[in-house]
Amino acid sequence: MVATSAEDIEKSCMEILSSSAEVEVPQGEFWSLCYHSHTLSDLSRLRSALIQDSSSPERKALRALVLGMLHGPRNKSAPSCLSNQMPRTYAAKPEYAVRFWTKSGLWPE
Repeated sequence: MVATSAEDIEKSCMEILSSSAEVEVPQGEFWSLCYHSHTLSDLSRLRSALIQDSSSPERKALRALVLGMLHGPRNKSAPSCLSNQMPRTYAAKPEYAVRFWTKSGLWPE
């Protein structure tokens, strides 16, 4: 458990996302079907920054929030996860997920 506030976590997140640091963004069919390009870019930026430093309470909480939001089922209302709809409520192996998305006509939001 960490002692912080939603505002401080959001501030930390926005500082990371507004950084001009170069980050490596994964390429390939799986990545383009799993995440919208903007989401993947932001996730790559967050991952890189949190690998370098996740010692503050805000960054610890941000890391936990992002991990919890990566995959899940699609809701009819507001999005609840960052990736495309997974075959179930877990992250499938890449080849299986690509087949599922292609067969189902699912694209990342």
